[in-house]
Amino acid sequence: MDVERCVSLHNETLLHGWTHSGRSADTFESQCHTWYNSDPTEAEIVRKDLSLDLFDFLS
Repeated sequence: MDVERCVSLHNETLLHGWTHSGRSADTFESQCHTWYNSDPTEAEIVRKDLSLDLFDFLS
């Protein structure tokens, strides 16, 4: 899995939805949070159940 490519595609998809729902692209970075940052404690608990590539992608 090419994590960087997946992250880039995922972020472009989210940004497209963000801007086409009436939000400003300027607020995208500051208001969107990764899965890991939304609940780091829980993310660390399930880390062992995920492949390294999947965990990197979600982080």
